[in-house]
This record gives sequence, C-alpha cells and structure tokens, in this order.
Amino acid sequence: MRQDARRRVALVGIDGFAPLFMDEFLNAETMPSLTDLRARGCEVPLLSTVPACTPVAWAAMMTGCHPQTNNIQGFLTPRAGRLLDRRIAGVYADRLKAEPVWQTALLNGRRSYVVKFPVSYPSQASLRVDGAAGWGGISCLHEAAAAGTSTWPGTGVIASGPAWTGEPIGGGDATFFAYLSLPNIWGKRPVEFALAVLRRHGQLQLAIGSEPDWSHVCTSLEVGKWSDPIVVEAEGRTGREDHALRFKLMSIEATPPRISLFNTSVHALHGHSLPAEAWLRHFDAAGPIEEQTDPSLVFSGAIDLATHVERCQLNLDWLCRVSRSILSREPWDFFAVQVHFVDWAHHLLHGALDPRHPRYDSARHHEAHALLRRFYTMADELVGAVVAAAGEANIIVTGDHGQDLHHTTVRLNEWLAERGLITFIDGGEGVDWSRSRICAYGNSLHLNRADTVPGGIVSEREAEKLVEMLCRELVTLTEPTTGEQPILSACPRRDLAHLGGAGEGMGDVVFFCASGYQARNDRGPLFQVTEPWCEFTSGHDHFSPLDPRLHSRLYAAGPQIVRRDVPAPLHPVIDVAPTIASLLGIAPSPETEGCAIRELLAGDPNEMDTVEALVHA
Repeated sequence: MRQDARRRVALVGIDGFAPLFMDEFLNAETMPSLTDLRARGCEVPLLSTVPACTPVAWAAMMTGCHPQTNNIQGFLTPRAGRLLDRRIAGVYADRLKAEPVWQTALLNGRRSYVVKFPVSYPSQASLRVDGAAGWGGISCLHEAAAAGTSTWPGTGVIASGPAWTGEPIGGGDATFFAYLSLPNIWGKRPVEFALAVLRRHGQLQLAIGSEPDWSHVCTSLEVGKWSDPIVVEAEGRTGREDHALRFKLMSIEATPPRISLFNTSVHALHGHSLPAEAWLRHFDAAGPIEEQTDPSLVFSGAIDLATHVERCQLNLDWLCRVSRSILSREPWDFFAVQVHFVDWAHHLLHGALDPRHPRYDSARHHEAHALLRRFYTMADELVGAVVAAAGEANIIVTGDHGQDLHHTTVRLNEWLAERGLITFIDGGEGVDWSRSRICAYGNSLHLNRADTVPGGIVSEREAEKLVEMLCRELVTLTEPTTGEQPILSACPRRDLAHLGGAGEGMGDVVFFCASGYQARNDRGPLFQVTEPWCEFTSGHDHFSPLDPRLHSRLYAAGPQIVRRDVPAPLHPVIDVAPTIASLLGIAPSPETEGCAIRELLAGDPNEMDTVEALVHA
C-alpha cells in the first residue's frame, strides 16, 4: 500500500443515539458539526450486535469480530463451570479474545490514543486514559466513592459535629457544624469532610473543609453553585492516593438546619492511565476526570433535571479538553473517544416522547423533546472539538446501537416460576439451584445443565426438550390487559451464529422482545407498565438488531473518504475496525471477521483489494 501521505483517523463514539432522532436533529441543523461532516463525507447505516448493548457492540466494532468470537457477550454473562448467578463481567478488555484496532495500530508502528472508551481497560495503546468503566452505570475501578446527594437530617451520611477551630476567613456567623462521610465503594475508610453552615452578608453558605478548621476550607457554596474540583486523599481499590470530586449545594436552611449536598464521583487523579507519564502531559490541560452521567439519581429524586444536565456538561467539557490536548500535542495516528449521555437521555426521556406509551403526557412532550435535543447538541460539541483539533485527518463519528420504546417490563423468571422451572428461596430474590432448571438473564434463558454448571440438575436429554418447549411457548405468552405478545421470537442460540450471537455467554434460548417490551431479571409482577421520567423507558439489548430502530449510523469525512449524496448500504458493526485499518494504511488483525466498507473508501480499488487480501492471508 502506498505510504506517500500520513494517514490519520479520529473516531468519536456517541453511545445509543436513535437514527430517527439523529436524522431530525441533523436535518434541522441543531448539530452543526456533524451536519457539516455528513455533507462533505458519507453516511453508513450499521447493524448492531446480539445483544445490542454497549460493551458488546463497541467490542465488536473495535475488534472487527462477532461477540461469539471476541468473547464480549453482555454486561454480565454466565459461563461454564460456574453457578448461573456467578456471572462474569463483560466490560473489560482482559476478557477480549480478539485484538482491538488501537492495538493493531500500535503493532503496525502507528500511535494510538484512547479516551474513556468501552472495553478498552486494560489494553495497549500509546496512551489509554482510564476506560475502567465509568460508563453504562458501572462504577469506575478508580473511584473511591460514588456520586450522590447527602442530606441533613436524613441519610445518615451527614452527622452533627463540633465547632470549627479559628474564625471564618472573610467574616460571617457559623450556625451549624457537621461531618460528611461518603461511603467507600471498596469497603475502606470513608471519604470525609467537615461542614459548616455560614451566614455571610445576609446569605447562607455551606463551607466544606478537609478538617473542622477555618484555615482548611476547600470551598464555600451558595445554593445552586458548583465547586471547582477538590482534591482529597482517599483509599481507592489499589491504595491511598489523591482523588478529586465536585460539590453542588442543592439547598440549605439555618433554623432548623437543613442541608442537601450533591457530590460527583470521587475519582483518582492519577494511576488510572497508561503510560502514566503520558497522562501527566495532559493533566494540567484536561483536569481531573469528570464522569458518571447515568440518570439513576434523577429517578430516585436525589437530583433534579437541571443538575443532571450540568453533570453531563462537566463530562462533555472534560472530554473536549482532554481530546484537544492529545490531538494538538501528540504525534497521533489513531484517536478514539466515547460519550455516553445520549444513551442515558433516551432511557430517561423516550417514554415521554413516544405516544405509544400508556402514560404518555402530551403536555410534557415539548419539554422532553427540547431536553433530548440538548443532549444531542452537547454530543455535537465533542464532534466539533475533535474535528477542529484533528486537522487534515479522517473523521469517523459512529454509534453502537439504536433505541426503542420500553413501555412495559416483562419478568420471565416469574413466568418460569409459575411453571415450576425456577424456585426462589423463601419467596425472595435468591434461587434454590437444587430445584431450579432454568433462569432468565438479559434476553437469554439459561439451563442449569449438569454437564456445565456445578450441581446442575438438567441432563443433556432433558435440555433438548426444554429448549424446544421454551422456544415454542415463549412466543405465545400474552399480556392480559392488552392481548399483546411481548416476545417477538425465540430460538436456540446456535440459530444466531450468522449474527454472531451463538457464544457460550448467551443462554440456551435467546429471545427478542416485541417493540415496547423489555425483560428484567428481578422479582416483581410478570407485567408492569413503566413510569416516564422515573425509570428506563427505552431499551435496546432485548430487541432484535434487525429492527431498523436498533440500527446505528456511521458518519465519515476526510482525505481518504469519498463524498456520497446518499447513504451507503447497511453494514455490520464488525466492518468498522477493518475500515479504520484501511484508512490508516495497515492490515486489520488476523482474526478480523469484518470487511472494510468499500463504499466509504476513496482511492485505488486495487489498493483496497490488497488490504482485503492481507486480512485473509
């Protein structure tokens, strides 16, 4: 392949956008950076994975291999040799059995930089910035305490304390003293601060100190205000080291004293990225990591929507800063960064936007639509930052899966219990495996097989009959109030080999839900209507990836990318990695199952044929 020009690729991943909404916002030019990219390049529809969820889809996209090959088959999946409820996390790169494209680039003498990307931790790159989760609602391995809101009186996290030593700098009268003790997620010493309610110039403030001493004040906040990052020494997973967090004062009263204080996750300053010295080159420009944008605190009422948007903006601003620093200061060839809050926005808002939801409220449609547009616009800011900093490079912006409505939850373990196929201990969540033949996890049913599960009770002969029965009866399940059938299809996992969904992490039976339905593993009613604004009202991992609503899109423009006025044909996500390799002028990894997207590539067709020949050599 010709090497007469330096080939570079910068990739922005936008998790979980919906094609219909993306089209709407692009056509309305509310996403100017991506609109411009599409106009001067091309668009490629993408077929997602089985299941269509964050770690599975991104792993397939970045390795060029199906889930059954690369071994990432879900957030948590049962595996042979373990009890069914001892599931394996599928979110870390050490589970991968295939090579991600940033490592392929490195092995071919290219420099690759990866920022907060799913299934990138731990893996090799010229610089990998964290990636140890902190997306998809999973606590980052380098957090010491989770984000949350503490109240006085109320949660027990804030306790009254002694008066502080000294006098307030700048004057004021202190009316109440307390301690804040944030629980350590690793069971180690809590992250602690001293608090003081202070009246200054007629305004109430909350002083936050590292010690109960006015000379150790970290910040003083009025209601609605955020602190700058505060550095505190805390015990993380690997030991005691500097961490950082921010506070926002939600509310405060003096008589009687009342406090509501939000904190972001307590994340390590250093030690989370490799090589460590490479991260230090960018820390001053980027600042401490800002992450965790899931809406669980909105659902619980711990924060309001405005605060949720603000914490997502903090995450976006950090991603923009670190991306600009790396792209402008490093001799990069491949760069990848991912943003997750668009996916969360759909989970939060989709039911308020889709009239098919039984609790859809037309009076709040405009509010939900404006908020969703805000999140898409924020993601576009990251695209703009990367495009501006990357210069004359090939730019790819892509998603991993689409979205569909989740108006009703279906709990298949309750259906199995009615048939005597699973038994719960004393009616609780625990499963009596000595009397249970099947359990449901995700969009799979797993048999408690004697040949693969310790203490399993299902023989191989019985397993064949159970699989046949389950596939037949699942699709006849009917929701009594509507007469609808929530399970669209069900089949043995081997039947999904052509979609890459036949790996051992999938169940013996894989099912796909009809539009509007999503399966859950917890106990509760067999059918339960979801509540917009209060819980997930969109889904993706339990729907068929063949549904166009579950498709995603790839947008690309640059020196080695053609301009197309119409979208290219549909391609599987496994074609993305070999396309990146081709744009870099290198061969994909030997195990690649995808093919470069020829409709996207500019240049000599013989050149592309040479690359594809190298794949299969």
